[in-house]
Amino acid sequence: MKKNKRYILIDKKPIEEPDLNKWKEWYTYSNRVIKSTDIPITDENRFIFKVTDSNCVINVKTIFLGIDHALLDDSPVLFETKITGGQYDQRQQWSKTWQEAEIEHDFNVKALLEGGFVCVKK
Repeated sequence: MKKNKRYILIDKKPIEEPDLNKWKEWYTYSNRVIKSTDIPITDENRFIFKVTDSNCVINVKTIFLGIDHALLDDSPVLFETKITGGQYDQRQQWSKTWQEAEIEHDFNVKALLEGGFVCVKK
């Protein structure tokens, strides 16, 4: 059975932290947000996002989780990108590195601004 390991960030690089107290202190006082982007709803785009309230804001946020979320014993999954609001509310993607997390964040923002996500059958 896989044991979830704890990590902290040093210069955008995840470092395993076996000491629970050190990890808790770092986790409590660190800014774990990698990127956060608000997409305001306007009269022009509210139909794309299937939102009736034009005062709504859709947010894409990417954070460092601090705990390995990988299901298998491979490299740790430590970053999460999540959409809140609109038709894709609670859509989540996970990444293994800071760079992957930034790319995933930017992809989600771009996809939303271009009208959403499309599933392509292979």
